Amino acid sequence: MEKPRVLVGAPMYQGVKYCLKEFLEGVRGLSYENCDVLLLDNSKGDGFFEELKKEEGGSLKVRKDDT
Repeated sequence: MEKPRVLVGAPMYQGVKYCLKEFLEGVRGLSYENCDVLLLDNSKGDGFFEELKKEEGGSLKVRKDDT
């Protein structure tokens, strides 16, 4: 029987730069095999979003909140 698929979502903004490295290490260290991680950036500019996009890969997805 396959494990249920899980989505881990986290809102992000430029104010979390101080702990981004540690946060990403923790997210990448998740041991559950059937999950995806979505980081949704709602910063005003695109600078932080571009930094986050560099971290994207595997089950880690990055999107910009344009609302």
